[in-house]
Amino acid sequence: MPDEGADYLPQSLKEMIPEIGISGVRRLVQKCGGMMFKSLPPHPRADHLLVRLVGLDLAHRICRIHAHCDLYIPRATRMTEAQRNAEIVARYSAGMPVNELVHEYRLSERWIRTILNRPVADPRQLALNLSGEDHPSFPDFPS
Repeated sequence: MPDEGADYLPQSLKEMIPEIGISGVRRLVQKCGGMMFKSLPPHPRADHLLVRLVGLDLAHRICRIHAHCDLYIPRATRMTEAQRNAEIVARYSAGMPVNELVHEYRLSERWIRTILNRPVADPRQLALNLSGEDHPSFPDFPS
């Protein structure tokens, strides 16, 4: 079951699962989604950006496979939005009011209601929780 939810990942990330595992892919997307790493070193030092973002062990496993190559980490936007939407539906179904969902997910009330009126997403999307938390946090947006 470690690959559960992988169906919704871009192909390049699916191919990394045997190398770094699904939890490594989650961390990589969470910390580095949308970034390009140029000519990865075979043995990254502690001050390398990839090491600072994902940790030494994961960075070494990635660099061992992709040494001297450029590596783009997809944002996996479609999958993360589907996961977020499924979480919103689940939390609403569990009794969370719309106004709290608006605040929690930093979306408009109209967008939350649009999400709630759509067909329920495939439950496998919830299995790939990129944030590693019960629900996602969005640090890019000010509180």
